[in-house]
Parts: sequence; C-alpha cells; structure tokens
Amino acid sequence: MKVSRNWLQNYVSKPIPKGEAFFDLLSLNIFEVEGHEVIGDNEVFDVKVLADRNAYCLSHRGIAREVAILIGADYKVPEFLNTPVAVSNNVTLPEIKIESDICRKYLSRKINGITVTASPDWLKGGLEALGQRSINSIVDMTNYVMMDSGQPLHAFDADLVRGNIVVRMAKEGEMVTTLDNKEIKLDSKTLVIADDEGVLAIAGVKGGNHAGVTMATKNIILESANFMPAEIRKTTVKVNIRNESSKRFENDLPLEFANVGLNDLSLLIAEANPKAEFGPIFNYGPDIDEAKIVETTIDFIRECIGIEISNDEIISILKKCDMQVEGNLKVTAPTYRRDINIPQDLAEEVGRIYGYEKITDSKPVKIETSLQNDNEFTTAEYIRDLLVEIGFDEIIGYALREDGDFVLEMPLSKDKSTLRKTLVNSMNEYIESNSRYLDLLGIKQAKVFEISRIFPHDGERTVLSLGVINQKGPEKPHIVIVNALKYLTDNGIIVDASVDVKINEVTATESKIVFDRKMELCLSPDLDIGKMSIDGDHKKIFEKEKKTLIKFKKISAFPFATRDVAILGPGTEKEVYDLIVDIAKKTIGEENFVRATLFDVFTKEGKTSYAFRLVFQSQSETLKDEVMDGVLKSVNEAVVNKGWVVR
Repeated sequence: MKVSRNWLQNYVSKPIPKGEAFFDLLSLNIFEVEGHEVIGDNEVFDVKVLADRNAYCLSHRGIAREVAILIGADYKVPEFLNTPVAVSNNVTLPEIKIESDICRKYLSRKINGITVTASPDWLKGGLEALGQRSINSIVDMTNYVMMDSGQPLHAFDADLVRGNIVVRMAKEGEMVTTLDNKEIKLDSKTLVIADDEGVLAIAGVKGGNHAGVTMATKNIILESANFMPAEIRKTTVKVNIRNESSKRFENDLPLEFANVGLNDLSLLIAEANPKAEFGPIFNYGPDIDEAKIVETTIDFIRECIGIEISNDEIISILKKCDMQVEGNLKVTAPTYRRDINIPQDLAEEVGRIYGYEKITDSKPVKIETSLQNDNEFTTAEYIRDLLVEIGFDEIIGYALREDGDFVLEMPLSKDKSTLRKTLVNSMNEYIESNSRYLDLLGIKQAKVFEISRIFPHDGERTVLSLGVINQKGPEKPHIVIVNALKYLTDNGIIVDASVDVKINEVTATESKIVFDRKMELCLSPDLDIGKMSIDGDHKKIFEKEKKTLIKFKKISAFPFATRDVAILGPGTEKEVYDLIVDIAKKTIGEENFVRATLFDVFTKEGKTSYAFRLVFQSQSETLKDEVMDGVLKSVNEAVVNKGWVVR
C-alpha cells in the first residue's frame, strides 16, 4: 500500500522520521518498505502490509497508529472529524432491505442539494500521489476516505435509483454494466446492491453505471457496508475484478470502520457543500465487533521473548497498543485488531515494540521428553536410504493433477484441478521427460523413486513408486525394480507379498509392475508404505547415526551438447581416452568439458575401435554448432597425427 508521509503526520503528535529513517522504523518493527518517492515537500512510501494486519493497516490511520507507537507519540484524530453534521428529517431514503447474511453491516444516508465538481488540488493531489485517478469531487472523496480510514464507500445518484434498495443475491444470468462499461454476467451466488429495475453494484467489488455519480448529479445516496470476506473473495475471482475496495473487504474489515467511514465522508461533503441537506442514517447490523479477551501471565510473555523485561514495561507496551490490561495478565484487544487471538500474539507485540535488536542471543532451554516413534515415517526414511544406496534418485512430484478423483472447487489451472490418485502416471511423465539428460549426467540408466501422499476414492495414504528407464543399460528395467524390491526385503523391509512382475503390459494396473519393452521403461505400482514395516534387528541399525559428506556442484542454465567420435588404432582404451579428452579440453576450455563416455568397442585385424560420447556444457552461454565442430576437428587432427584412424 502506498502511504503519504504528510497524510500520516495528521494523526501523529510528533514529527515522523524521513527517508531512510522511516524505512528502518517500519522494516525493523512491523512492515517492509518496498519503495520510496519524493513528491514536492512530501514523501510517498510503498509499504508491504502483512496479511495478519490487513484488516486495520490498509489505511493511513492504521499505519499512523503503528508509527505513533514506535516513535513514542500520541495517535490523534483531527477535531474536524469528531464534529457530526446537522441532520434534516425532510430528506428521506428509499426503503432498504437486507436479504442476505453475507451483508453483516449496512449504513446509508441520502444527501440533497450537492454540486459535483472537479476535485480541489489537495484532494486530487493526495489521491494521485497514491496512484489513484481523479474522477470528480464526490467519487474522489469516497476514495480519499477509503485510503484514510480503510473503509470502502460508494455513492449513488439518488435520482437514478428506481424504487427501493435491496441487498440480495443476483438472479442467475442477471447482467450489470460496471462503471468502466464492462458487461458482467452474474450468478445466483453473487451478492449485489439493487433497486426495483436491476443491479446498482456488485457488493464490495464494483459499482454499476446505472446510478453512477456524474457532474450532473444533485442528490446522492451514500453506502458504507461490511460483507463476509470469503464471499467477496469468491466474487472477485468469478467476475475477474480486484481493486482497492474488494482487497479491503476480503481482509475482514472491523464493523466499526463502516460508521467511521460514513461519518468522515459526510463531513467532507458538508464542507464542500455547505447548503446540502443530510438525511438520517439507515443502520443495519451491530456497530462494533465483540472485543476479544486473551488471558496469560507476564512470566509467559517474558519466557516467549527470552529476556527480562519489567512488569511495568510489558503493561505499558500493551497499553500503547490500545489494549486494556487487568491483573497478571488479562488483556482486552481493541476490536480492530483481528490479529490478537492467543497469548503468543501478545508476546509478539511486546517484543517488536520493545525492539528485536535488544533481544540477545541465548541457548535454548533443554527439554526432557520422550517422543513417540511414527512407524510409517520411520519406514519411509529407511526405504529412502536403502534405495539411494543402490543408485536410485528421489523425485518429488505435484500433488495436483487433472486425472484425480477429488476435484478442487477453485483450481488455478486445468492441469492442476484434482488431487492425484496415483504416483504411476506422474512417474511415467517425469522419467520419460528426464531421460534426455542421461548423456549429460553420464549414466546409461535412470533409476528414480517417489514416496508421497495419494488421494484415491478408497482413502488417502503414503505410497512408494519406482521407475527405471534405459538408454543402453546393463540390465532390463523390470529386473532392476525386482532387484530393488528384493534389496528392501533383504534389509528388513516387509513388502506387500501381492506385488509381482508382468513383462509384456504397457498399461499400469493396481497389482502389476509395468514394463514397456519399446521404451525400455518400467514402473512399479503404488506400494502402500502403511502396510510396510522394518523388522527389529534392522530397525536398530537404521536408528544409529549416519554421517555422509555430500558435495554439490552448480547446475548450468544452458543446454548441453554431445559429439560422438570413434578411433581405430593400436592404442589402448586409456591412450585413446587421454588423447581425445586432452585435445577437447584445450580446444573448448576445461570448464566447458563435462565427460567422455565409452559406449562401443570393436576389434578387427589386431586393431580396436573405441567409440566415445563427448559431453560439453557452458555455465555462461549456449555452445554453438561451429564451436562444437571445431572441437571435433581438433580431435580428428590429433588422431590422424598420431597415426590412428577416425571412423
């Protein structure tokens, strides 16, 4: 959210820090500041308000409260905003009906005799500094109050409202044209504000142009409401509209903001229109949320923070945060603080206001406890260790696919619309797509496994899936999987005895290992980890501490390249290998050479042909064909100079 330093200053009794000092003040204590812009004698900061404080801090008042606490100042509301407007009973609203529980609070009043103009410079400039477009004086005032108090508001042209106003669910297929002239088709699960002729606004999201305020408007109806946040979020997704208004409603606005917003907007309109007549307020729903009470102890607060803070200082900090404190320690949080729910929330408040930088390092307290061993987790970890020992690599796939049994209500994409019901399908995709990298990795056979949750109709569970694919491997893939399962059994894993092997099937089944002879690919079925266990003797071995040194190498973002070369001559395999590797490294640079792998040997008339596959990859660029051809040319010349033959 963008905030104006001068705007904040209206609510803080001491000068607010400027520039980097403001950055540090917020970043070290509550919010990250992502940007900064100087506009004349003002500064505008882009503040990243965290989700737990969105309810009250998506506003200048909310952030001003926090700034006042952090610099030891008072939070003050200008006297102007505490002065109610005069009410005329001669100004009457249409009848208003609330027909849905999604609307928790609804305030409205009619104002007669206004003049809509271009906004004055202070209003236009204030909004434009925050990235808001100026429309006209009334619309700009609603936006100004929203950015100030956090409460979205709306104004209708009263003379264009036909009959009564009703807050209801839309009719299936009902249409509305928004203020920006977009045609939206609604469904029966969308809340709207309507009159007798149709939809005036999509509740909490966007106004319609049916009764929009223009320069010709003379009488208006103001709306200040509160809606169930989850329903507004659903609506924004359905109609594909998300704006400053809906963003605030989605974050569970406090009920009391509706009163504050309508009062502030009325005062601004009255100041700009001294002859206007203000009608009484229609008020539906409670005016304020029920206050939350959190009970804990001062000792608990100190223990959470980890340092000694006096009782008086803890109580003082909580009171600065607008909390009522009784005894040791019963705290009543202000109704706008949606984020205060448990004792740890109070400890967080004390810690950040006291200053995280004052909290010194200390060793954690040793806790004596005995933990229950989770058999499924232990078995899965042991299986991982065993499979890695025999050359398998673990993969972790997506839990969301498009071929599962359980469909998400609001999927992000079609191919991730269900929960997976098996690991076999994804294992097949992953192993085939990654088989192209066998040359780069210098391996003839890819062996992978996954241990993850699946969600079929008959119950969620953790399963194991194995996959093997050959380039020119020494063993058939199905034999590798059979041997892997035997290795698990030999090392104390009790595997479901129903698993067997079927060589000529291509399609996976529940009880067979699948072998595709054409692809040199084999996949195991889902093996239920919950039905496996470790026998006693092996469990003792597994639980002993293991220490392994693992070295990692940076992976290049650029594609690798391969070239094959076959050399016929009297030299040994090592002599041929040393020659071509030495020339290749000198030609292209040692850092770009990956490996040379022997893949074929042929002997005839006392001479032996050795065929090597050379693999290259750069960390900084894609290796072009002319570069690779140059390497091969240098190798060929060196071979010929040696008296050998390039086949």
